[in-house]
Formats: sequence, C-alpha cells, structure tokens
Amino acid sequence: MTNKPKQKKAIVFDDHRLFAESFGNLIEQMDIFRNVHTIFDDRELVNYLMNERSGFQIYLFADFYLQGKTFIPMINELRRIHNNFVIIIVSSVTNPILINEILSYPIHGFLSKSSKTPEIIDCKNSIDSGKLYISPTIQKILDESGTAFKLPFTDREIEVIQYFAKGLTVDETAAEMNLSRHTVAAHRSKMMNKAGCKNIIQLLAFARKVELI
Repeated sequence: MTNKPKQKKAIVFDDHRLFAESFGNLIEQMDIFRNVHTIFDDRELVNYLMNERSGFQIYLFADFYLQGKTFIPMINELRRIHNNFVIIIVSSVTNPILINEILSYPIHGFLSKSSKTPEIIDCKNSIDSGKLYISPTIQKILDESGTAFKLPFTDREIEVIQYFAKGLTVDETAAEMNLSRHTVAAHRSKMMNKAGCKNIIQLLAFARKVELI
C-alpha cells in the first residue's frame, strides 16, 4: 500500500449520489490522497473551496453533466476561488465531437466512468509528471472517429441552450442568467446560424446529437 501524500486531497463532484459515493470509496481505498470528499451540488463545492485554507492541492474529479448543465462553465469561477487544484473530468460521454470540445479546456485528465483503480493511478501519475491523461476508453473513441470537428458554440451559448433544453422560454432564461431578453435572443439566433438550424427544435436536436444536452 502506498503512503498517503500529506499535501493532496480529492473531491468527487457528481450530482448522481450513488456514483459519487461509489467512486469516492474507490479512490479512498487506493490510499493515494490525504482524504476524499464527495460533493453533489455546485453551491456546496463553491462553499467548500472558499473555506479551504489548508493549502493542500486538490484533485477534483468532476462529472461533465451536472444538474441539467455542464461543468465546463464553472472552471473559471472555481479557479478564482481556489487556484491550487487539478481538474479531472469523469464522464460517460461517447461523442467524439464533444470529447474534443472538453479536451480544449484547461483540464488535466479525462477518465471514463467505467475506469477502475489502475487507470485512476495512471491518471494521477501522469498528471503529477505534468502530462494530460486520457482514458484508453476515451482515446479509442477519438482514434476510431478520426474527426477534428469542434463545437461552434461559446461557453455562454452552451449555457443558454441548456436552459432551453429544460423548456425555459427566452424571458425565463434571461432571468436565470441575469441577462437581458435581447441578449438571450441574440445568443439563440447566433447558435442557430452556427449549427445551420432554422428553429429551436432543430437546434435542440443538434445539441442532443452531439451529447451537449
């Protein structure tokens, strides 16, 4: 059994409690972090990081899909709160377009939700040596697809479309995002133009096709 590093903690951030607890227990049994926390809500995560004063480096294992939205828009906010952490996406995403999009962000590792102990250890070792880690399962999807296509949407547009996917109107989305109705409508128009869609139904169908919602 390896000795516990005294300056590293782990957080498993996933709104599916059963998976979060199971994955957290798996990491804890590996005995490679000082301690492991499981967090299910973004506000809880923000509060934890704001109150984290130990100076330990945090390995954040985060699901891509969280409570009807994606984790990606949270990255910059979290870095403003606590800049000493490693981001590892743990996801069941299988669309190569979306995988490439996720990899374009400042993350340190990408694990499949089916990853077991050896992969998690390889992931940590690669990150500790300064290398991006991609799960063999994820890499196989990329290798077999051969696609270099990237999502045409900005972070803010992705956030808008996720509200639309919940059935919210332009006005309701504007209220949720603290934006003007005009701004949300402009985002919708730009997204439809980028995706070659004529209406919101086609736009949502495109977003589902690439597993964005």
